[in-house]
Amino acid sequence: MKNGCYTKEALEVNVKLLEANLEYLTAWNYRKFAIEHILSHSETDTEIDPDSIKSIYSEELRVRALAKNYRSYGAWYHHKWVLSKGHSSVDQELQLLVVFLKKDSRNFHAWNYRRFVAALKNISDEEELHFTTDLINENFSNYSSWHNCSVILSHLLEKRAQGSFSKEKVLTEEYDFVHQALFLTG
Repeated sequence: MKNGCYTKEALEVNVKLLEANLEYLTAWNYRKFAIEHILSHSETDTEIDPDSIKSIYSEELRVRALAKNYRSYGAWYHHKWVLSKGHSSVDQELQLLVVFLKKDSRNFHAWNYRRFVAALKNISDEEELHFTTDLINENFSNYSSWHNCSVILSHLLEKRAQGSFSKEKVLTEEYDFVHQALFLTG
């Protein structure tokens, strides 16, 4: 990185390094610098076409880090960085999250990333609450689902301040839901 070596071979070595240690954050940062360097210094000094840019970012999402360890901070942050660039499929990332949350519904990394992706896609809080409630119904003792529910309800209650719906109705429904969950698991 210090020498500005961002060749294809260097990126391949970087992938091997990440396969050996996903938490090596300097390696993730190297990838970011390399992508930015490649996009800003094309070999022909001409503008890179949008399809090539999309391909470069899509390739970054295919780095198999999450398949090896789907609780890797660095891998999730890298996905977030790539997706924030606006050249990748938000829908594909939502599909990926469904897979990861089925494997481990308590994975707070996946939940955090889901909130990020949902915001990018402008998924309504109501739709996200429905998704989260379905996962709670599958496993009432899943703290991560409950936490996501509380985050979404906070957003909905903020909307209440704008007059969107009855705060009392939401709180009563949530109380009944929690009461039912405790009754069924207790």
